[in-house]
Amino acid sequence: EFGKIDILVNNAGIAPVPPSLMGVTEELFDKTFGVNVKGPLRLMAMAAEHMPAGSSIINISTKASQRPSPFTVVYAGSKAALNAITQATAQEFGPRGIRVNAIVCGPFVTDSFSKAIPTPEAAERVAKMISVGHIGQPEEILGTALLLASDASSYMTGALLNLDGGGS
Repeated sequence: EFGKIDILVNNAGIAPVPPSLMGVTEELFDKTFGVNVKGPLRLMAMAAEHMPAGSSIINISTKASQRPSPFTVVYAGSKAALNAITQATAQEFGPRGIRVNAIVCGPFVTDSFSKAIPTPEAAERVAKMISVGHIGQPEEILGTALLLASDASSYMTGALLNLDGGGS
């Protein structure tokens, strides 16, 4: 109805924190993988039909996908799956001129972060572990997203770009 799609950004995500692996219910698992994996996968498949050469798909992932902790097992697993999907679809869509990349975010000030790190003291401890000395602000993702959306990244596909202030 609206014509072509030039850019798709898969930014939706949920990050529930179960009390333990034994506390992971089937409902929590299915909901997390539904939002973090199935949603982006289906959107990529549907959007690709309307994307011309030079288009870009940008998936938003997390450092937890590469360095999980016990309390992030479902979230980290779902985003690791998104990373694999990013690289696989980059290979599939590459011959059509559609780039697929992921921004792998470190700690950013979000609702999920605030729930996981509820006190200013805890946030300060996290900030001290980051080379740039602060937790990322959502608008700091913008430059990387603009790069991936633009022709400046025409030779980049299948990349998992760490955006973590030097925290990795």
